[in-house]
Amino acid sequence: MLKKILSILLVLTMVSTAVFANGASDEKPMTEDGKVKVTMWTISTGQELEIMQELAQTYNGEHPEVSVEVVQVVGSETDTSKLMAAVVGGVGPDIYFLDRFTVAQRASEGVLMDLTPLVEDRAYLEDNYMPAAWREVVYEGEIYALPFDTDARMIYYNKDLIREAGFDPAEFDMANGPMDIDRFKEIAMALNVTDESGAYTQIGFSPFVDQGWHYTWGYVHDADFYDEKAHQMTLTEDKGVMEGFQFMYDWAKSMDPQKLATWKSTYYPQDMSPANHPFVTKKCAMVCSGPWRMDTINRYGSDIDYGVTYLPTPDKSVKSWAGGWCVVIPEGSKVPEEAFAFMNYFAGEPGQTKYMNEGNHLVTWMPSMENGDFSGSNAHLAPFKALLAEADSRPPLAIGAFIWDQLTVAQDKMALNESTPAEALAEAQELINQRLN
Repeated sequence: MLKKILSILLVLTMVSTAVFANGASDEKPMTEDGKVKVTMWTISTGQELEIMQELAQTYNGEHPEVSVEVVQVVGSETDTSKLMAAVVGGVGPDIYFLDRFTVAQRASEGVLMDLTPLVEDRAYLEDNYMPAAWREVVYEGEIYALPFDTDARMIYYNKDLIREAGFDPAEFDMANGPMDIDRFKEIAMALNVTDESGAYTQIGFSPFVDQGWHYTWGYVHDADFYDEKAHQMTLTEDKGVMEGFQFMYDWAKSMDPQKLATWKSTYYPQDMSPANHPFVTKKCAMVCSGPWRMDTINRYGSDIDYGVTYLPTPDKSVKSWAGGWCVVIPEGSKVPEEAFAFMNYFAGEPGQTKYMNEGNHLVTWMPSMENGDFSGSNAHLAPFKALLAEADSRPPLAIGAFIWDQLTVAQDKMALNESTPAEALAEAQELINQRLN
């Protein structure tokens, strides 16, 4: 525990030192042709990155005094090590694209600039952003980010592979409501294919692929995860959390944990190219994912006859959860006003409308969603949009990223059957609640 506290204090000290050093010079970075230079970092790739860069180009054309550049960097939902190192070194970006549920933690660590003084009309923003998304960007009453996109989770299924296995894809039709989770597993197991050595060359489904996360299967089993009054994670007491982890443990056991791990390392390796996604390569007949996966399929698997349907549940109730990303200004930026001006464009109606219409994403700017053509050009997003009203969301806590990482450690133990759900969750809960306290 002491080691963790010292680690946090060290980060805060380094960030404070870097901010002080940066504050010694108010000189704004300029391009060779005399424009104020604004740099934005994102881990986005593919079409998402292209749209962000196009937004910057359009903004630059409308604001000739500024040059915004969107740069792709390495990272993940909770891995901001490159950002932290850059901030400490005084060479951080002016804008960072951040997974929204981690805002509270990064703000508490002193990595993010408080945007409240830059906001001219707080009520206007509160009225136009989705309430759940807005709650995630406010920490201790102050604004630390502007929300961008949002999402929901559903099942993508390959109709041809399901037919080949002797099942009728119509059974997955959303008109039937969510499929019983035991029936879903029965069909999935029948879709597994092995070679002569017994190794999987195709699987029906894995709860550990794409958006098959701990939160996903917990919420499917009606979990809460967190007791707001007690300010404690309730992993071992929450029946839904326990059942979600038992579901993952049992699935891995049914497929042989080592064989499933070998399939995953072969067909779903870390830092995999979107073109090699196992749903696209037909190595996985069904996958849990969000609306953005449509772009992957359209680009690299246009021959796939697929559908989307609800997550399978024990009681056939509709379940999903929503997340999303945001834009922040890291501490140390010398151009916060220029950066925030672009953020208002990027995360406001111009940027979010373009991202929704061209990027297969739902967004958090409510006027863009209200004016979206979900019966026409955006009809493919309609099933995901319909889930938002009832979708669960992760608790926006000051250690959100840490919680995610500890749940992921526990989930990895389910995939390999290295611990029972009770053992893995007890260990995670102890570490998490120590930090919460």
